[in-house]
Order: sequence, then structure tokens, then C-alpha cells
Amino acid sequence: MIEPRPVLAPTTRRGMDPPRGFDGRACLQTALEMTGLASLYVRLRGVRGATILAYHSVTEARDQPWVDPRYQIRAPNFERQMRFLARRRRVVSMTRLAEAVENGDDLPAGTVALTFDDGYLSHLTVAAPILEKYGLPATFLLPTGYVRRGQVQWADRLYGLFQRRTAHRLGWNGEEVDLRDPLRASDAYRRASLALLEAGYEERQRLLDDLEARLRPDGHPPRMTMTWSDVRALTGRSPAFEIGGHTRDHLDLRAHASLATAEITACAEEIEAEVGAPPRHFSFPYGRWTPDAQKTLRSLGFRSSVGAGLDFLIRKTSDRFALPPLDPLVSRARFAYLTSGAHPGLTRALVGRA
Repeated sequence: MIEPRPVLAPTTRRGMDPPRGFDGRACLQTALEMTGLASLYVRLRGVRGATILAYHSVTEARDQPWVDPRYQIRAPNFERQMRFLARRRRVVSMTRLAEAVENGDDLPAGTVALTFDDGYLSHLTVAAPILEKYGLPATFLLPTGYVRRGQVQWADRLYGLFQRRTAHRLGWNGEEVDLRDPLRASDAYRRASLALLEAGYEERQRLLDDLEARLRPDGHPPRMTMTWSDVRALTGRSPAFEIGGHTRDHLDLRAHASLATAEITACAEEIEAEVGAPPRHFSFPYGRWTPDAQKTLRSLGFRSSVGAGLDFLIRKTSDRFALPPLDPLVSRARFAYLTSGAHPGLTRALVGRA
């Protein structure tokens, strides 16, 4: 998962990706793409550099009701994006991108790298066939404890608990919340999300179990995480598929800095033991990193890591161990803009921020 966006009220949405509130920058970016001004800016300024797109679940009908809408893209929308990238952009592996930064080279504007966080089973069953169809490389970044346990991501479990609840009153921090009130339900969901994000693994499981007992959901999700057998099947599909790390237990390494070395080391060791090769790329959960965690990655032989930052155009001056990703859950025109090389330079020039 990348740094979470504001939490939406937990309501089911059919046939579309998650909604967004009005965003003036998004409207501007769409207009810049549709008028051709983005392409003109790239040509006139001689822009060079790559972008990283960070995906999570790529869903078909079975999983859609169970995956937090902030972290899913519907399969038809994903295929449209991959078709566009294959025709209009230059897609490279994370290894090629890291190599360029390491060697002090700027890749051409319109270069894109694809990452997939969290070890979803849909990476094998849905995303991989589409990526193969268009001949696109990708890096799959695994929270190895979740893979070993075949465990649903905590954000999805929380979403399912609220969606499928049969109890409509929730005691939270000494307050009784009526979940039939959409605003209060949304606020409770937001607060629960934040508490779980910052919790350690055991505390997170305790909180989820407690919420399940209180909310009494009328169903449970299907298996949505790959096993190690699935991971090996994924790597066997294409030599263009790379396996990287995403910690062991999907912890916020900024909040749990004392556990960062153990989380990263255990993740790397388990990947090497299970797939026969050490991981060379990493994604910080929620984008949150520390300099010490970066040092650990370097000492273990990693070549890059994806983490929060402001300069979304990856160039030779970028920090290889804090490469900021872009959120691909956007409209078609804005997707074209964000992958063109115009962002963030043109956006920043016009509105003062990326």
C-alpha cells in the first residue's frame, strides 16, 4: 500500500473504480493532456525521466466486494491502461530504471515502470495474463508474512468487516458510535484504519479480531493472497516478472523503526529461500521510510526502493532508495498526462505544487 488517501465511507460501488472528490489539479491535468499542451511542454523543455506506477489489487467480480476501493482497479480498466502503455509509452523493469539512476542516465520522457504491492492472488490470475498479452515487465513486491500465512491484507479485512456488518453500534475509545449514520460510520472507519496502519502485527490482529466480534460480519472473504507456490508460478510465466520485498508483516517502518532491520532482513531471506534469488527491489509500506531503513536495504544488496517523495519524475539525480510512485487510479486522460513526462514539472509551474 502507498500512503493512504482520505478514507471514503465504506459503501459498495459497482462497475467503477473509487470516486474522488473535486480536485482542481486533476481537472487541470486532464485539460493539459486533452489539449496537447502536455506533449508540447515535454518537447519544448526536452523533458527526460521515468515514472513508477504502483498497483495493488487488480480485481474481477469475485474479489471486488472484499477489496478496499482505494487499493483496487477493475480488470477492464487495468487492461485499458496496459494497452495504452504498450502503444504510447516505454515500459521498463525496475532493474532497468535502477540501473539508469545508478549510472547517472536520464531515461526518455514517457518511460514507465510497473510495481504491484501486497502479494494479491489477482497478480497471478488477472494482472499477469494481461501483462503477458502486451509484453510488459513488472515487479511484484511481497509482504512475505502475509504470503506465508495466505492472509488477507488488513485494509481489506477492515473494509469487509464494515461492509458486511450485522451489528450497527460500535464502541470505540469509550464512545458508542451509531454506524447507521454515514458520517459517523465514515469517521469510525477512518479512525480504525489509522490505528491499524500504525499498529504492530500482533496488536493489529487483536484489533481486527475485536472489531470482528463487535461488528459480526455475515461473511468472510475468499483467499486473495498468493501462496509461495503461486509466487513461483508467477515468476515462471515470464522472465520479465521480478519479485521484490515489501517487509515481512507490512509494518509502518517509520512508526516501528526498531523493527525495520528485522522486517527487511526476514523478507529478503524468505524470498530468496522460496524463489531461489534474492530480491533487488523494495517498496516501503505506506511509502514511509527512514534513512536507517535505506541503509539496511543497501547493506542487503537491494538496488532500489519505492517510497514517499515529491518529485515523481525519476531522473539521474533521484534517490534510488526513495523513488516516489504515482497512483494509477485516475481517469484515462489524466493517466496519459501523469505518464507523459509533463508531471510534475508542468503541474508545479502552473499551480505551485505537484
